[in-house]
Amino acid sequence: MTKSPRHSPFLDELEKAVKDILTRSGENEVSTADRLKAIEAGAKLLRIRHRIEGTGETEDGKFFAKGG
Repeated sequence: MTKSPRHSPFLDELEKAVKDILTRSGENEVSTADRLKAIEAGAKLLRIRHRIEGTGETEDGKFFAKGG
């Protein structure tokens, strides 16, 4: 299987870092502020992924666009 031209190892690494922080949060090793920042970063990564990969025939890639 070949990788999509839209595949990004950098985004994969960022996602892994966010997941690691959230996984460690149960061990009282990570502060609440850091957990909230990780969640915020994860939401931003999701938005980026959607814009890169989420454009299909009927989608314009602006799922999170303001207005409506």
